[in-house]
Amino acid sequence: MTIRVKINLEDITKQLIMTQEDLKTLKQRSADLIDAAALTQEILQYANALKQDNETVAKASVSATQIFNTTYDYPQALDTIATAVEAAEPGAYQRIEAVYKERKGKL
Repeated sequence: MTIRVKINLEDITKQLIMTQEDLKTLKQRSADLIDAAALTQEILQYANALKQDNETVAKASVSATQIFNTTYDYPQALDTIATAVEAAEPGAYQRIEAVYKERKGKL
């Protein structure tokens, strides 16, 4: 007696497409998190020069570092320090981000 298994190629194709889309989303989200982590570190380094004369930047630096190291919410840490740095020195975040993206493109 031969057992025949019916394969639904349409269902397999749909699942393959969904898996490919999920992988694409995962790849993009991973890249976004890596960028947020790297930019947070760069902005924190830049903030070191500003925090001596700017209490808001100093507080944001402590807060962003805590967020970065304890909850690993890199986008929130980036937003926290970037907002303070941008208020202290308008245009600084965009310059740092542009240099980061340029350097990343050359790697």
